[in-house]
Amino acid sequence: MREFNLLAVMALIGSGLVGFGGVYTFYRVIQMPGVQVAKSYAISLAICPLVTAILAYIFYGEQILKPIKIIGIILLMGGIYLLSYQSQH
Repeated sequence: MREFNLLAVMALIGSGLVGFGGVYTFYRVIQMPGVQVAKSYAISLAICPLVTAILAYIFYGEQILKPIKIIGIILLMGGIYLLSYQSQH
């Protein structure tokens, strides 16, 4: 029998809360007037890998300061910025 791992339980609860928060926020955003569903969906999908990288760093100590990961995070943030900037103008 495996022993109880508090960190794994906290990660499971945290991922459930983050997942619920993401879905709840998405549905609240698309109910706002003037919001295009396709853009808000694209932004919410782009945020998922970023949140995953941050949670992997926090809970599992995964290195995110590698050049390829930094480039990926910058590209993700740039894409999110471009989508949100385009939807405002």
